[in-house]
Amino acid sequence: MIYCPRLITDPKEINAVYEFLKSQDLDYPQYDEWCRKAKREMELGYKKIIAIYSKDKSGNSFVIGELVFQQHKTDSSMIELKNLRVDRQYRNKKICTALLADVETYAREQGYKKIICDASSNSEDIVAVMTKRSYRIEAKESLYTAKRIDVILAKDLTEKQSIISATMSDLEKLIAKMKLLIVSLYRRYVLQLSRHSHSRNQFCR
Repeated sequence: MIYCPRLITDPKEINAVYEFLKSQDLDYPQYDEWCRKAKREMELGYKKIIAIYSKDKSGNSFVIGELVFQQHKTDSSMIELKNLRVDRQYRNKKICTALLADVETYAREQGYKKIICDASSNSEDIVAVMTKRSYRIEAKESLYTAKRIDVILAKDLTEKQSIISATMSDLEKLIAKMKLLIVSLYRRYVLQLSRHSHSRNQFCR
C-alpha cells in the first residue's frame, strides 16, 4: 500500500483530524483542551495539518496519520511541529517519514530555514526517524511535566545534506505516484480484457 500525504484545509477534513487527535492517548497535560484549541487554530489557518488517509472496505476514507505545525511564534524563519501521530495499526509503514518529508517540502517552498520540535525521550522510535532525516538533538529538558524528559530537535533546511535529502524525498514521492498510476492503468486494462473476453464468449454461443 502506498500512502500519499496532503495539506488539509477543508472544514470536514479538519474535523476528521480533530477526532483522530482526540482518539490518541498522549501523555500530555490538558490534552483535551489542547485539541479543542488546536482545532480552532486549524480552522483559522494559524495551525496547518498534513494528513494521510486510508480506506475501509466500503471505500470510506479515514485518517491514519497527521502532522500539525505552525510558524514559530517569535521567529518567522522557522516552522514548529506541534503534533505528529500515526495510528497504532499503521505504524512501521514509513508513514511518519512521509509526513516529515511533506512538511519539509512545504517549509522550503514557503522560504523557511529551520524546523524545530520536541518529543518525549520515551518515544525512541520517533527520535530515531527524525535523526535519520538529519534532525539534530539540541537539548533535553522537562517541558511539560517534571516527571518526563523531552528531546528538542531541529533541522537546518539550508544545509547541503538537508537539501539532498529533500531531493530524494521528492523523487520517492514521484515514484510513489507513478506506482499508483501504473496500478490504476493495469486494473483498467484487466477490466477491459475481462469485458472483451466475456463479450467474445457470448458471440461464440
